[in-house]
Amino acid sequence: MSGKYKEWKRLLFWNGLWLIVLLIIGINWGIGMAFDHVDKDVSAVRTSWNADTLCFSSIRGYVVITHLAGYSQDTPVAAQLPKPAFLLDSEGARVERNTWDKLEWRDEVGNIRPPPSIGSRIVGLYHRLQPTEWQDSKSE
Repeated sequence: MSGKYKEWKRLLFWNGLWLIVLLIIGINWGIGMAFDHVDKDVSAVRTSWNADTLCFSSIRGYVVITHLAGYSQDTPVAAQLPKPAFLLDSEGARVERNTWDKLEWRDEVGNIRPPPSIGSRIVGLYHRLQPTEWQDSKSE
């Protein structure tokens, strides 16, 4: 009877160990997913309209917006900004009406289309920039 008892004890030990290992892995994965979701939400770049001015905002800066995309008469269109919009802080950037009127909107095959209407859903295509590290010069 003591031989079977030792086998059961060893089996329970290893099953418990694997259960603990899997539980730790699952908790780490869940925490990682939660923080990843929060980080994406915090660092998101948002667009909105303020009267006839398109505004970009982000809590985390260092973003350059190069293109705009939206819909014109149910057709997807995009336009390249004449000068990239930079978001360096939480104040954001703007595309004023006079710039909006000068943009050349094109559809997916390159045909020129009318611009999306003011107030419609517009997204900015952007790059998140990473600043370089500062290295003090060594004087010799």
